Amino acid sequence: MQNLRPPIELLLLLLGIIGGICLSQLLRQTRLRFYASYKAPATAPRAPITSQLYTTSAPLPDASRILCLVLSSAPKSLQLRAKHIKRTWGQRCDKLIFIGNQRDKQQLPETVALNLSVGYSHIWGRTRASLQHAAAHYKDFDWLLKLHDDNYVIMENLRHLVAGYSPSSAIYFGNFAQQQQNTTGGGVYLLSKSALQRFNQLGYNNSSICSNRSYGSESLELQRCLRNVNIIAGDSRDELGLERFLYSASYEYALLGNAKIARVLLEDCNNISL
Repeated sequence: MQNLRPPIELLLLLLGIIGGICLSQLLRQTRLRFYASYKAPATAPRAPITSQLYTTSAPLPDASRILCLVLSSAPKSLQLRAKHIKRTWGQRCDKLIFIGNQRDKQQLPETVALNLSVGYSHIWGRTRASLQHAAAHYKDFDWLLKLHDDNYVIMENLRHLVAGYSPSSAIYFGNFAQQQQNTTGGGVYLLSKSALQRFNQLGYNNSSICSNRSYGSESLELQRCLRNVNIIAGDSRDELGLERFLYSASYEYALLGNAKIARVLLEDCNNISL
């Protein structure tokens, strides 16, 4: 009669899988509790805002010089996406640079090769090094826009936002509430020239207030670092209280044919979204 008992190897495999899942969830909850202990970032008063919509033919509302710093979101993604960024919204930056590796640099002259680990688990380390590089080598810009190659920006509306603020103020902008929920992926941040200088001079080399690890939540680590060097978080919402920095993938749902979900996500958009 055939033995129907499962082999011991299969039982050990199942126990290993179950144990791995439980350990992963435990570590995730521990990490979330750790980040939840951070204080909410201070917010700056909002400047007067109008809901004017700018088009590509309209004059830019602000003369501030904006440096766009684009990080690759995954291995080999930069080479695939950079040409579309350069052809669309990237043209509206005063200077556009990509952060990648030597292979990217061979294909894209605008690439700065920093020899950094690629992948979502290393986004904070890449962001930290990229900001330090920008502070050290690009000093003739008023604002720095840090984002990833899977983001899209309406630069005219971004200039509309910064028109109410001075680059000499130590301030930064972003959708903090939504980005805090995304504990591994990269966020979009706008830093004033003064904020970037303070980060580089006071935070970059001080691991007690600005983590020098390559891993960790980019959003929370960056907010912690900037707060510790007395950089305030500006309120980027419009006069209706709607976010300009939208953290959604409505276009992906649309491409996949799920128009209902896409419409729900797009309801958050407004005329001066970024």
